[in-house]
Amino acid sequence: MAAAAVMIGSIIDNGQGLFQDAAAVVLLSLSAFMMAGGANILNDLQDADIDRKAHPKRPLASGNLSEKDARTMLVALWSGGILSACAASFIIRALLPMLIVLISLALMVLYEKHLKRRGLPGNLIVGLLTGAPFLLGASAGEFSLFILAIFLMAFLSNTSREIMKDIQDMGTDRGLRSTLPLKKGRPFAFRVGAAFMLLGALSSFVPIMLHGWDMVYLIGVCTADAVLMISIIYLASDPLKAQWIAKLGMLCAMAVFAVWSLG
Repeated sequence: MAAAAVMIGSIIDNGQGLFQDAAAVVLLSLSAFMMAGGANILNDLQDADIDRKAHPKRPLASGNLSEKDARTMLVALWSGGILSACAASFIIRALLPMLIVLISLALMVLYEKHLKRRGLPGNLIVGLLTGAPFLLGASAGEFSLFILAIFLMAFLSNTSREIMKDIQDMGTDRGLRSTLPLKKGRPFAFRVGAAFMLLGALSSFVPIMLHGWDMVYLIGVCTADAVLMISIIYLASDPLKAQWIAKLGMLCAMAVFAVWSLG
């Protein structure tokens, strides 16, 4: 999804320029893929003890993968991600792609080492990191208000999804983390998560405000928003199902953005 977001960001902001800088876009997509992969490995390394109770089938928790091998994979992926971003910056003669990747790396480490167990601040960092690939793709050209709107939607909806995860993991997080539902209660966390998801859905209409009415985009984005709204319905009763439905809604939205931009 991170690699696809880079492609979509490039298509939205660069149009035909996507094909002129194809090598740079491919390198940036590869960079996003490897940086996200490394972040997930670091997450599993940090949560190995928790996962033995909450998610015992994961590679580290089950013993199918050693921590030493996981750390080797982490270094390899992040090194490859940084080198790919540097190569892309060299091709397009701009430092912005490399800066976005390095800032994202700093946020990943900050999240895992300090903010992950502090609830909403950590949720917001993950939301920012989920929107970053769209900006990374656009960095191959010039930023527009449209790409900032897409970034905003990704940030808001994924922050909501992170709150959903915290609601789901309340039992295993108790005594180990200070998440929003544990500090303020499940009903309050539900309302905050629903508010972020609603704002994310509403932000999908910003492109129409910027570029005028387009029936194809309107139908597509309303479909994606409907899926996101369904996730809110399930949030109170089944947080796990809610977050998977939210992911489906995000995938639908990404497809709409890509098709509309190419059209």
